[in-house]
Order: sequence, then C-alpha cells, then structure tokens
Amino acid sequence: MDPNKTGCLIAKLRKEMNLTQKDLADKLSVTAKAISRWETGRGYPDIEILPELSRILNISINELLNGELSPKEIDKHTEEAPILYICNNAAKKQKKSRTKIIWLSVILGLTILSFVLYIILSAASIVTSIDPNCVIAHDYSYIIYQNEKYLPIETNGFTFCDKDGLVDEATVEGTSVFDKLLFGDSICSVVGADNNSVIHLETDYDFPPSEYYAKEGELKNIEDYIEHFNEINVYTMDLPYALFSDNELVNVSNLSSIEFWESIFSLPEHTTPDTSLYADNLTIHNSISVVASNGNNLLYKAKGEIFCKNNKYYWVECKSNSFDETYNPHLQNPYLISEEFYPTIEALFLTTLPQ
Repeated sequence: MDPNKTGCLIAKLRKEMNLTQKDLADKLSVTAKAISRWETGRGYPDIEILPELSRILNISINELLNGELSPKEIDKHTEEAPILYICNNAAKKQKKSRTKIIWLSVILGLTILSFVLYIILSAASIVTSIDPNCVIAHDYSYIIYQNEKYLPIETNGFTFCDKDGLVDEATVEGTSVFDKLLFGDSICSVVGADNNSVIHLETDYDFPPSEYYAKEGELKNIEDYIEHFNEINVYTMDLPYALFSDNELVNVSNLSSIEFWESIFSLPEHTTPDTSLYADNLTIHNSISVVASNGNNLLYKAKGEIFCKNNKYYWVECKSNSFDETYNPHLQNPYLISEEFYPTIEALFLTTLPQ
C-alpha cells in the first residue's frame, strides 16, 4: 500500500468529479486538511472511512488501497469523465439560472410595488383635491356647482375667454377614485361672466356635449345672444374688435377704424387670392389672429389672420367656425391687403407682438 499512489488516485478522481477538497471533506465528515494530507501522501484515510470514500469515488476498496484502477475501471472512468464534467457544468449553470430568476423576480416585485404605491398616492392626492361642491353628471349633461345647476351651451363656433381656476378636480357621478386617475375634470371661470354665469369645463373625457356651461336660468339668454350675434353691429361698440395674441385679448379700437375692418372682411368677396402662396409659407411669427368680440369680451368668434411676407400684408379668412383642431388657416391661400392700410397694420403689430 503506497500512500503517494493512493493520494494521487484520490486527487485524480475527485477532480474528474469536479469536486473541491472541501466538497469531498463534507461528504466524508472530515476536514479539508485531511483530504489534502491524503492527496499529498502525508496521511492515509482511516479504515472505517474507506468504504464510504470508495463509494463516493466509484471504485473498489482494493483499487483505492493499491492506488490504481484496474484496466476495466480505467476505460470506465475515461468514458465517464466527460459525462461527469458536463453534468457538473449543467448543475452550475442551473444554479446560476436560479439565481438570475430570483433577482429578476425581486426587481419585478419592487417595480410592481412602486407602481402600486404610485397609484395609491395618486388616488390619495385626488381624494384630497376633489371638490364636493362640484358634481358632474355621468353623461356630462349637467354640472352642479355651488348648489347651482349648469347646462351645456350650444356655442355655434363662439369661444369664451378663461379667467381663473375654480375647481381642480370635480366629482363625476358613478365614477371611482381610480377612474379619476384616467379622466380629470376641472372648472374655470370665464371673462365677462358675472357671478360665474358661464363656466368652462376642462376634461379628459372625449365626448362632452360642450366645453362651456351656463346657469340653468341664464342659458336661453346666452344662446339667444349667440344666435342673433350681428357682426356688423359689433363695429360700433366700444371694443369693436379684439386681437387674440399670446392668449390675451387686446383692445386695439383706438388704432383701427370700421373702414379698415370692413375692407379686410370684404377681401374674400371681391379679391382673387394669391394662389402662389400658402399662409404656411409666410412669416408666421409676424401674424395676428383676429376675432370679433362682444362689448365685455364674454364671447368672441374667429375671423382670420393677418400675415407679413416680403414687406407685404395678407389676410387669411377663417373657414371654420372657430379656432379649433379643424381650423388651419396656414393651409389656405391669402388675400393681398391694400397698401393704404399698412400704417394701421404696422401699428397693430407693434401693439400686440413682443419687441
């Protein structure tokens, strides 16, 4: 019995099985130092350990004591060594895959938890911001605000100018807090509407009957006013026309005359448009949107835009009822304005545009 040969055989078979000295020691309930002493020939396994050691190394006790494999066993180990290596490698990869799956699960769990917390915090924020004094019907057919009932206005292309925010988040009948995460509803006051006789609904809902609502008792008067709005009579009011620039209504009555506006508005009737130009080829930053407004600017209606190109001024008529998503004057042919009105137009540009 040669301790060196036995030690070399133990080391060789252990490595073929892809085991460390500690792995083998754990299986035999001995220390790694004991395995090291055996493999270097400085020690020898106890007799009671030999049966278990030979079983783990898959050899006979005689082969273990002789320190060499029989010819049959040599062939067997030569054939099995690649298989053992592949199996051990597969086990390691499986362990790595399990670790990766665990980490991915942790990350996914944290992401879901963060999203849930965001939803909860957003819902809590909405709950605290909902105004109990403003309730909107589930079909948006009416609004109750400050115990007053508001009904949708048939605007016919007229627009109202927003003033101040009244309600950050309104209650909608039949909706939950989580519905409000998707659909927000706020209320603004309107310029010129005393005692909030008209309010503006800003909503994420796609199909409200109107953006503007009037108090139930004043709805007929407002809609009658819109229906019989006479633009010719507007010329003689204190604010005959307003220029809508940078979201501000500007009083320019002292800079223009009825004759000026009548001339511009009659251009589409007796002047041929310049088909060589589209308004989008003009200098867009030098343009003024023109609207007809009533005396207190409660409501107004889009008329068109004045543009500048190569020191000439052009008028583009509004082909739609209002400035909305369907109206794009920049895709229409402009009309050339008479030079006699250039001083007036230049004064308007100086008044309404940033210097």
